[in-house]
Amino acid sequence: MSSTTSYRKQLSREVLVREALELLDSEGLDALTMRNLADRLGVVPNALYRHVTDKGDLLDGVLDEAVARVPIPTEQLNWEKGLGALATAIRATMLEHPAITSLVVNRPSLGPASIAIGEYGFGVMLEAGFTGHLAERSLNLILTYTLGFVALEVPRIHQPVVTQKELEAAYDQLPADLLPHTASVRPIPGRIIDEEQFAFGLTQIIAGIAASFGAAQG
Repeated sequence: MSSTTSYRKQLSREVLVREALELLDSEGLDALTMRNLADRLGVVPNALYRHVTDKGDLLDGVLDEAVARVPIPTEQLNWEKGLGALATAIRATMLEHPAITSLVVNRPSLGPASIAIGEYGFGVMLEAGFTGHLAERSLNLILTYTLGFVALEVPRIHQPVVTQKELEAAYDQLPADLLPHTASVRPIPGRIIDEEQFAFGLTQIIAGIAASFGAAQG
């Protein structure tokens, strides 16, 4: 019995998805082709189609596998801390698997792991007394902020067109007499995507949701 035949017997959707995510992590999205995945597994490409219908089905599985790695916060946290922890965990997971960013942004996911994230978010808010409408809008806001932040963050970290040093040098050369407010603030370009900025924005969003929740109850 050849090693290829032996491996083919061990193939499953779960194996394909895990190997595809590892390929994505190591070589990037462009490298994730059915042929490359088959080569990695030591099988012919047609063997993959016994477990996934097409590349789109594979990508859906990869996306849900990555989302499944987001640790769901404990339900013992109140909704503010719970949603804050959830957003922070999503960002951390995406930064660990940066190549999935474009999938997350461009490919809607209704896999089990994505549904579990929504279930947690809705649960802590409904338990606190949110209406279904406000819970949906609030979770959407937190998720879109988080995904959008990371979508900006990943390429600037891994494939910067302009380095932070070059950006800071450009600010140093701005004429203070023509741009007095910018000179006074003295912005640091790198802060737009750092952890402190993410936490600041998330705190402001949760505070705004809390205000809307309070107003709805009053």
